[in-house]
Amino acid sequence: MIRWKKAKINELIEYKSGYTWSKDQEENTLSSEDLIRVLTVTNIQKELNDEYKLYLKKVKKKDKLDKKVNKNWIITVTSNGNRDRIGNSIFIDRDMEVLFASFLGAFKPLNENKLTPKYFYYWINRSNVQKRITSISEGTTGLGNMSLRHFKRMEVYYPDKGIQEKIASILSIVDKNIEQTKKTIEKVEKLTKSMMQNLLTGKIKPDGTKRRDDEFYIDEKFGKVPKDWDKGKAKDFFVLQRGYDLPDSQVKNGKYPVVMSNGVNIYHNEYKEIGPGVITGRSGSIGNVNYINSNYWPHNTSLFIKDFKNNFPKFVYYYLQFMHLERLLAGTSVPTLNRNDVHRIKITFPRNNEQRQIAKILDLIINEIKNLDSKILKLQKLKKSLMQNLLTGKIEVK
Repeated sequence: MIRWKKAKINELIEYKSGYTWSKDQEENTLSSEDLIRVLTVTNIQKELNDEYKLYLKKVKKKDKLDKKVNKNWIITVTSNGNRDRIGNSIFIDRDMEVLFASFLGAFKPLNENKLTPKYFYYWINRSNVQKRITSISEGTTGLGNMSLRHFKRMEVYYPDKGIQEKIASILSIVDKNIEQTKKTIEKVEKLTKSMMQNLLTGKIKPDGTKRRDDEFYIDEKFGKVPKDWDKGKAKDFFVLQRGYDLPDSQVKNGKYPVVMSNGVNIYHNEYKEIGPGVITGRSGSIGNVNYINSNYWPHNTSLFIKDFKNNFPKFVYYYLQFMHLERLLAGTSVPTLNRNDVHRIKITFPRNNEQRQIAKILDLIINEIKNLDSKILKLQKLKKSLMQNLLTGKIEVK
């Protein structure tokens, strides 16, 4: 039988606070060799977010050593306006020429033969540990702080080093699967963007072949247009209409989706329009486009296609996304989309048969993304269950 031990964090873990600097030390680009990058709260998400980059100048040599991000340290959010973020942690798997900021802290086992860094990383990210850290956070203003004195008194339950490594290895495999799936989604999303650009401008035919130059003509107003496509203003291909008022007090629970600017949040016992429907935000979430198969109630915060003008609804749905309607708000103080502004846009449309083929191709790609999203959710659920059971000894690892 595997023997498990427990000890308080202050007996097992060492802690370092982050680096504090002044505003005049900041640089947004790496403009000289004297600058050094610093990780901030923005960088600490479920994993390291490497997109946001901030550099500092005039950092003392001692601080560069003391506040450096080192291998096998766990970097944790220790101060934040959102207390649910306090305790969020990432694992550092390599030495980095990077500092970590004052609203962050760094933890590492004192004796890695007793408690391994990766095991502690998974322990601190357990949902009940994260909830505990949130509940004991301190601060009377809008800024919450991690209570180190309470945290250091929390107890860690751990087996021998070999079992810790096996547990961490199992959880790392799940993490790698999640990461690989996310990367696949990124690639498929890039493919989707490329396919929409090429299919909806006629550069590529639905069979995958490229349209030749002699299959286009140049129009002085519309530019390069496929010879078998129609051209005109958006209102020639579909007509948008403002949705219908539905006060909260009049909503009666039913089966018909009420489509608002940000999607479906409630269901009503009546509908106003027969599906399929294409709906986009009129105020609030502008540019968000929804496709509804069933009968529905378009809310007054939305615009819906009242007349498809014999065009294929699913194709129109994809085309509205391609139009990026949010760009029509540039320079406006109130985020409201005027349907007449959309109606005036010059566009080109393929004939109905090609519309159906294009929509079918894009459906296949979007469904693949949905399947991958579903896979990530299942993996995350599996990881949560494994963390709960492996890190408490409920499931034995041999």
